Amino acid sequence: MANGTKYTHDELISRARERAVEENLHSFQVERRRLYLVKSRKVAPGTYHMVRVHRNGQVTCDCRGWERWSVCAHQQTVVKRLEREAARRRWWLGHQLELPELGESHEPVEHARAA
Repeated sequence: MANGTKYTHDELISRARERAVEENLHSFQVERRRLYLVKSRKVAPGTYHMVRVHRNGQVTCDCRGWERWSVCAHQQTVVKRLEREAARRRWWLGHQLELPELGESHEPVEHARAA
């Protein structure tokens, strides 16, 4: 397998996502949709890892796990956050209410006819 592991890339992603949930990892946005910090809980407790979202959509982390396997729990924490935010945006766009413009009324208006 890739990178000398016995797991496929999809299996590594699944395991990293499970670890993110088990370790209750949270991301802290530093730069809007570009840079996040995720606190390590096991390998280096208390250490914050920088997770970057690149213009091409790739999400990378500065931890050893990501460097070795191109996937880690810190990275998957941010990926999950981005997925939730995208789903929320899609929902919002699909459920926006059409609000009347200021001054408009929903009540029928009878116009006076010229005599």
